[in-house]
Amino acid sequence: MNGLFCRFMEKLIIVGEAIYVLVVAVVTCVIIYDTRTPTKTLGYLLLVIFVPVFGIVFYFSFGVNYRKRKLYDKKIVGNDAVFESVKKTVLDLSYREMEQKKELLDDKADLTRMIFSESWSPLLPVTDMKLLVNGEAKFPEVLNVLEKARDHIHIEYYIYADDEIGNRIKDILI
Repeated sequence: MNGLFCRFMEKLIIVGEAIYVLVVAVVTCVIIYDTRTPTKTLGYLLLVIFVPVFGIVFYFSFGVNYRKRKLYDKKIVGNDAVFESVKKTVLDLSYREMEQKKELLDDKADLTRMIFSESWSPLLPVTDMKLLVNGEAKFPEVLNVLEKARDHIHIEYYIYADDEIGNRIKDILI
C-alpha cells in the first residue's frame, strides 16, 4: 500500500510540475507580449522563473496596468463607432457622386464597381490630378500646396529630416 501511494504521489508531482512549466511558459509569453520596455520585461521574466509562485502573483498584481487596459478597451469601442460613422458617410458621398456622374462612369462601370465594392474607397469629385513620381517633382508641389492652405492642413510623414525641405515644411506649418 505504501509503494502504491508513493507512485501515486510521484505521478501527481510530475503532473504538477508539467502544469507549472506550462503556466510559466504562458506567463512568460504574456510578459514578453505586454511589457514595453526590455528592462521591465527581463526583470519580470527573471522574477517569474526564479521565484516560482510569488513571481507570477507579483507580475499580475503590479506588472499589468488594468486601468490602462480598461481605457483602451473603451477607446476601441468608441473607435468602432466612429469608423462605422465615417464609413457610412463615405459610402453615402460615393453613391451620390456615382449618381451625379453616371454618364461619365457608364463606360467604366465594372472598374468603378470593383474599386468601390472591394475597398469602399470613396469616389470623390476630383477635377485635377497630378502624378508625382519622385521627390524632385513632389516636394515643390507639396510646399506650394502647404503655402496656399488657409483653413487646415492634414499631413503625415513617417520620417522628418532636419534638412532644407524639412525646415521649410516646419516653417510653413508654424
